[in-house]
Amino acid sequence: MLRAERLIAARRVAVFRRQTGLMIVAGVFVAVAVVMLNVASYQALSTMMSTALAALCVALGNLVIAAIIGLIAGRMGSEKDLRSATEMRDMALDELEAELDDLVDELRGTAQEVRQFARDPLGSVLPGLLNLVLNTLLSGKGGGGAGHAGAPPSPPQPGPGPSPAAPPPHPPRMQPDPDFPEDPGAPR
Repeated sequence: MLRAERLIAARRVAVFRRQTGLMIVAGVFVAVAVVMLNVASYQALSTMMSTALAALCVALGNLVIAAIIGLIAGRMGSEKDLRSATEMRDMALDELEAELDDLVDELRGTAQEVRQFARDPLGSVLPGLLNLVLNTLLSGKGGGGAGHAGAPPSPPQPGPGPSPAAPPPHPPRMQPDPDFPEDPGAPR
């Protein structure tokens, strides 16, 4: 991509050089033509009037032409041509300033949060932590009975007397595999 851009730029510069060279040659021919036109007008006027007066008329004619060209050049302004480019530049600068202002505001907010956390670390974390704990506790309610939400109901315990309403042991005790003999040295 960069190589292609370089080749395009080099080609444009080469064309610009040729154009400039040809314009210089054309300018030389125009200058010679103006000199010859001045000489011809001087020769024509010198037959009708004195040579000094003829030279003065040619010089005044050249000054009038130069003044007209100068006035035309002075009235040319780049404001008309550059108005749209200037508006685009100003809009881009305004957008850049707005983004920079937003970034500065965001950085100030972050700095304020960091200062607040440095002054009172628990004050910053505690509301979120309390919200998490309350949501956990409240989500366990409404299941229709005692126990934790999502916990399996405790299986009935065989044995004498009424069974206590205690949750199963954690981790649940695994039943021995019938194909695998039980270890006699294991505590019961």
